[in-house]
Amino acid sequence: MTRTNYQFERRQKELAKKKKREEKRKKKLERKQQSLPTEGATDTTGKGPEAADAPIVPKPLEAPGLPEALEAPKPPEPTP
Repeated sequence: MTRTNYQFERRQKELAKKKKREEKRKKKLERKQQSLPTEGATDTTGKGPEAADAPIVPKPLEAPGLPEALEAPKPPEPTP
C-alpha cells in the first residue's frame, strides 16, 4: 500500500488558494477602474472635476457671543 504524500497535497492546496486570491484581486481592481470617472466627467457633487481634486478643509468653529477678551489678540498696526 502506498503512503499519502501530505506535502504535495498541502502545496497544491496552497497554490489553489493563491490562484483564487489573485483572481479576486484582479476582479476587484477591474471594478475599481470601471467606477473611476473618466477625464472631464463631473463628480457626484456636480461641481466638476476640479472639486474632486480640491482638499477638504474644515471650517473653524465659531462660538456665538464670544467676548473679544477671549479672542486672539490682533497684532499692532505699523505706524508710518
